[in-house]
Amino acid sequence: MAKKMSKLKTEELTEILKQTTDIDVFLDDNELLPNVSLAEYINELVEEKKTKIADVARKAHMSSSYLYKLGEGKRKSPTRNKALQICFGLGLDIDESNEFLKTAGVGILYPKLGRDSIIMFCLEKKHSILKCEELLEKYKELSIINEK
Repeated sequence: MAKKMSKLKTEELTEILKQTTDIDVFLDDNELLPNVSLAEYINELVEEKKTKIADVARKAHMSSSYLYKLGEGKRKSPTRNKALQICFGLGLDIDESNEFLKTAGVGILYPKLGRDSIIMFCLEKKHSILKCEELLEKYKELSIINEK
């Protein structure tokens, strides 16, 4: 019986994929991530966190109409900063945020970058996005809310 993907590291799964001769067998043997749209994922997270889109938008310091459009699938791709705002609005931790960022199709947080480290720290400590903005400004890093 093949190991399930959830138990394999990405590197291990990549090696198995490199050596496979039949993609059908690979796909059958490995529990692959479901292809969930960003809209579906946002709605799942809102439900899981027992909150409302309007509350998420308020905590994220973003337009609720923008977030509603994402949740309805009328807007497809947020910028990385907008996706980060949503992470704060939903109260996600580092791992949850990186999953959200992957689903949104933007870069995950990388602790070797000063800005990302500050953001990760704030997410994990459940700081508000405004507290994060203060720290970003203190360390002369780019704002999340005020995209330039």
